Amino acid sequence: SQSPDAALRAHAFRGPAWFSKTTDGGRTWTGTRAIFDPGQNSQTIGNMVLVDHQTGTLYDFFELFQTTGSPNFTPRGISVDVISSSDGGDTWSKPTLISSQNVANDFAPNNGDFLRTGNGLPDAAIDASNGNLYVVWEDARFTGGAFNQVVISRSTDGGNSWSNPALVSNPGSQP
Repeated sequence: SQSPDAALRAHAFRGPAWFSKTTDGGRTWTGTRAIFDPGQNSQTIGNMVLVDHQTGTLYDFFELFQTTGSPNFTPRGISVDVISSSDGGDTWSKPTLISSQNVANDFAPNNGDFLRTGNGLPDAAIDASNGNLYVVWEDARFTGGAFNQVVISRSTDGGNSWSNPALVSNPGSQP
């Protein structure tokens, strides 16, 4: 559909997070399997797996879309979440909410057409010196939903708790 929110308006969809790993530089891979299934009418997108080389913990960061799938379209929300594994990906934690999202749609400046830019997809990093986790994404919370800016959140306890999103980009700047 041409709707910017087509995935959220669909009445039947499912989008679990899938995982496969290699331990020989990519020559062979384990079977692919779902590591988190958010259920009917929900999906993960933009999954990004990072490895903490100090602890061996794997972290999968993603954007989570949730709706009821009812004919009246009742959204349950969009958020940035993370799951983790301390046993090489054999088992995974339940998701931890990093933050809900308020994402404005992007439109072409020349004709106003909707642009599918991947706004809101998270990007993450681990500080190798102390294991702190950082995640950034586009969000419109500081502009009243008018336009997206870059925000950041940090965890200093292995992803169990997260700071409130803080603005990274200039508060007065618009793309």
